[in-house]
Amino acid sequence: MYTGINLKLEEAQQGVFHLRKIDSMMKELISQEKYERLYTQKKELLMKSSEQTAQIILDLNEQISFSKNNLNEIKEAISAGREVVNCLDNALNSLDSAEGWGVWDMLGGGLISNIAKHSNIDDAKCEVERTQTLLRRFKTELSDKINDFISMA
Repeated sequence: MYTGINLKLEEAQQGVFHLRKIDSMMKELISQEKYERLYTQKKELLMKSSEQTAQIILDLNEQISFSKNNLNEIKEAISAGREVVNCLDNALNSLDSAEGWGVWDMLGGGLISNIAKHSNIDDAKCEVERTQTLLRRFKTELSDKINDFISMA
């Protein structure tokens, strides 16, 4: 009986914790919405104040958009590069395992060690093939970035 009460108390405490977390997130969201609204109002007032100020704001907005686009492309290139590294790590792990099974096979491990060794070699081949595909994607992402930098110059 005592453990049941403790369990219900613990569940209630977790519920309160989650409600507080949701409340905090809602307040943050409302604050962010309020900030965006005030920022937009300020921008509109500045743009109405003079043509020169309006042009500066438009230029800055264009630069911000361009920078956000560049940041997204850089993130995509980094993500593609990480996938390549992970895939190569998987291939190396499979080859290391195959090496271990190969030693066991040479010491008389028999059919099971031979099958395990070849299974790991096959896994490594698959990872290498996948790596080649990912490298092409990585190269494309990098080419896009290089072309962007060349066009900026």
